[in-house]
Amino acid sequence: MNRLEFEEILKTLNISESRLFIKKDKFGNYRPVYNWNDLEISFNKNNYAIIEGKIPFDFAQKIYDKYSKFNDIKINGNNKGPIDNAIDDIYLNEINKNTKRKLQKNQYQEEKRNLKQRPNENKYITSYYVYSKEALVALLLEMMNYYNNTEINSDKYNDFIAQLNNKILNRVKPNVPINKWVKINNKNTSLLANTMVKMNNSSYGKEIRKLLDEFDKTVNPFINKDIELDDPINYTKNVNIEVFGNKDIYRNLKNTNYYIEITDLNSDITYYPSDENYYIQKQNYVKNYVKPNGFLYELDTLIDKGIYYNLKHYYNVEEGEIIEITYYGLKEYQISYNLSKDIITMLNDNLDEEEKKEIIKKELQKAIYLTSKITTNNMIKKDNKVKILK
Repeated sequence: MNRLEFEEILKTLNISESRLFIKKDKFGNYRPVYNWNDLEISFNKNNYAIIEGKIPFDFAQKIYDKYSKFNDIKINGNNKGPIDNAIDDIYLNEINKNTKRKLQKNQYQEEKRNLKQRPNENKYITSYYVYSKEALVALLLEMMNYYNNTEINSDKYNDFIAQLNNKILNRVKPNVPINKWVKINNKNTSLLANTMVKMNNSSYGKEIRKLLDEFDKTVNPFINKDIELDDPINYTKNVNIEVFGNKDIYRNLKNTNYYIEITDLNSDITYYPSDENYYIQKQNYVKNYVKPNGFLYELDTLIDKGIYYNLKHYYNVEEGEIIEITYYGLKEYQISYNLSKDIITMLNDNLDEEEKKEIIKKELQKAIYLTSKITTNNMIKKDNKVKILK
């Protein structure tokens, strides 16, 4: 989870900003805290939400039984259950009373034993650490239902997730194709602009550019002006969408620095444009491709048992514009095409230039087909007249 998601969750669930105050933590850091149902909700700089307060033991047990296997909701940030984290007022008073003389280990253990023997209805836990937006929405809905004495509705959860994704996507406005991105970041993209002009001078270059544009539109369907996307409430049942942004997004400032990740059970699709205020929250390997004033369009998917397929279309000012295709797992194979330098490299290179160019073309066609099955085919409005790849 990131701060952008955290803030939008609270807005979507109507946890009002009027309950917001600034709190100093035990480390001397100040952080904004939302007060809701006598609980304090805040966002930690290490990218998780914290809910603090007296949370009833029976509620904590219900959440543990229902969600513990997902590992995104942790009591006090640990993997122990409610019974090992619970306290009551008697226990708290005893601990506080003895803090000056510092409890010995055996005294502490005795207080714990006494605590476990007392009735559960007087016990409570003091905090939840929540690591994903789905988990935070689920937990807050469960809390709403608990305090209102109602049952959680899966349709209600799906509706909130859809609303949330829609709001986040509206904030980042991920509908900037490469040609517009070049204009926005024109002082550092002359190499990309020159590459695009050079490719337009040959029939093969034009063909590859057309395929790249199609691939980019399947990785990020929001830039495809030829289709109408469905309501998020419909397509988020089939694909998961994560949006991560830098601090400028949180302040609603103009920027092009965020990334979108669309996933299903076997695939991971990433779009990441960056500006001079380069910022990344993703896995370390992505840093090899995304640098300041660059972009990445990527498909990573399981295509057969034990065989994975990855195609990246990326640009950075150091290397230029590149297509990289990799098979890994039980089958290993890699070929890359630096469009800016017009150089194709591959492992076990025993092919001539024309054969390698044909491979690049076929792999792009394959990647478009595989990506569109996950993104376009799931996200397009069902009555759209544009032909969908089958």
